[in-house]
Amino acid sequence: MSFFTPAQPPPAIPAVSGPIAVGPPVRTDGRRRLALLVSGAVALFLAILLLAAGSATLWGLTKRDHAGYFTTGTHTLSTSTYALASESIDIEGPGNLLVRFSFNRPK
Repeated sequence: MSFFTPAQPPPAIPAVSGPIAVGPPVRTDGRRRLALLVSGAVALFLAILLLAAGSATLWGLTKRDHAGYFTTGTHTLSTSTYALASESIDIEGPGNLLVRFSFNRPK
């Protein structure tokens, strides 16, 4: 007996006469649809976030001077002594950007 030859002939497929009876539609679980909706919303959020980051980067690249440095407005600082000194410096920028520097004197 060979591995590829069947021991018996395959059963005959009965002939269908008339309409075929179909059962009620199978209801799928809503969890899969909800999972697809949530994952699509997360993907959309990430795409919008990346688009905003890219737009901000392109905007920032246009704010450079001829030497390639980011520039801001000028401020005049003066002192009656030989040096300008401060214990700390607070630099406020656009929005809620705040940079603070603290200098410790050597002992």
